[in-house]
Amino acid sequence: MNTKLRKSAILILVLCGIAGLLAGCMGRVNSTTTVQTQLTAVQRGNITILVTGTGNLALEKKQSLSFNQTGLAANAEAAKIAEVSVVEGQTVDQGQVLVKADSKDWENRVNTLKHQLDSAKANLVQTQTSVVNAQSNLATMQYNLATTQANLDAAQYNLQAQQDIKAVQDKIDNANIQMQQAKVFLQQSLMDPAVKGDVITYWNQTIARYQADIVSYQKDLLDLKTTLPIVGFSMTDITTKQAQVQQAQNGIAQAQAGVDLAKKNIESAQANVIVSQNAVDDAQAALTEEQNGAQLITSPIKGIVTRVNVKQGDIVQRNTNIIEIADAEKFEANVMVSERDVTSLTIGGQSSVAFDALPGLIFPAKIIQIAPLGTIQLGVVNYQVTVELTSTKPVTGAGTTTTNTPLINLKEGFSAIVNIPVQEKDNVLIVPSSAISHKGQDYVVQVKTGTVTETRIVEIGITDFQNTEIIDGLSQGDQVVIPLIPTAAPTNSGGFFGGGGG
Repeated sequence: MNTKLRKSAILILVLCGIAGLLAGCMGRVNSTTTVQTQLTAVQRGNITILVTGTGNLALEKKQSLSFNQTGLAANAEAAKIAEVSVVEGQTVDQGQVLVKADSKDWENRVNTLKHQLDSAKANLVQTQTSVVNAQSNLATMQYNLATTQANLDAAQYNLQAQQDIKAVQDKIDNANIQMQQAKVFLQQSLMDPAVKGDVITYWNQTIARYQADIVSYQKDLLDLKTTLPIVGFSMTDITTKQAQVQQAQNGIAQAQAGVDLAKKNIESAQANVIVSQNAVDDAQAALTEEQNGAQLITSPIKGIVTRVNVKQGDIVQRNTNIIEIADAEKFEANVMVSERDVTSLTIGGQSSVAFDALPGLIFPAKIIQIAPLGTIQLGVVNYQVTVELTSTKPVTGAGTTTTNTPLINLKEGFSAIVNIPVQEKDNVLIVPSSAISHKGQDYVVQVKTGTVTETRIVEIGITDFQNTEIIDGLSQGDQVVIPLIPTAAPTNSGGFFGGGGG
């Protein structure tokens, strides 16, 4: 019954077998039935309750080996297998060569990686040059922008100067026109006898005022032309200056667009430099790793080869698990334990292991792992418990090994029976379990004193199903009756571990 508890199996046997075989568990029998009994004395002894499970033996410390035995490579390169020196099941020594890689293939890969590194470095130089060119172009664009802005400022200044001069000239021209009209009115007044003297005086004053304005405006115009750096002024220059301002404004927009584009080009070139630098770093790492890569796989321990995954001529990644090796003296077994019993187990707890292939031999072991999660099957919760053999020497009846005890050549896959003690009591009163039966809600035994047999109620403790602890009701040396196999079938069932009677 692989993975089932032996304890449960024994309980079933007790429930089913004892009820049918022991006279104390049969209740009433036919009047023609005779029951054979025997006496045994209550004595002191030890009781151990075991959790028993079955599983298979497995090598505990397995190691998977690759050409990158120190860890997985970030850029794993391939290796060609030149020689496989071991087979599965072979025993090897620590440091023994297991697999060799093709050295010529390795040299070719190193050369290829060198070329890749050189190419990556050359590309890095190109991208760095692109950054310098982009930065130079940005400087040019910024200079063009500054120049265009200066041209716009100058064009706007010149346009404003031309407009100021025109405004003064317009005042002069308007004053001249008004003065000429006043002179005409003055002449007409002088020729008309009917015009009074005060009218003539008015026009003379008006003409004088316009003349004064013209002189003032001409002075203003001279001051403007003296202070403004304008050469070749003409009235048509305003249109020209307006066109120059518009052209300079358009140039500003174009120059700013050139600056923005140059900045984006720099960002793009700098990003390319980062990518190129990463490519150089990766290529250098790959080359260094390949140059330092192991060309041999050696055994890190003295052990046994459990798996060989390659053959000569295969091409594999360097992080591929090629060989599996294990310590030939480290074994473990997994068994399933019920949720009721698993609470009694602790890491490091002692146990023992027996094998169908090695009858009569018991090997010491200890608990090394208790699964934190249960496995539910058909509504029953069990937990996987792993035990490790602490020696490949079988123990004696006292549970110890001696220097003369030989090592046993254990094999992975052996059917294993694991016994884990969960409760022990020493030097307690014990009786055979078959001597105990039920009477109502009580446990009872038949005690014989001389020729008299009495039924005595007892309080029981733990049981290993062969013997049961007696806490109260009996004394050491009391003679208890053990029913043997009856000579006739019972008329009804009952008794200890499954019925009443007795």
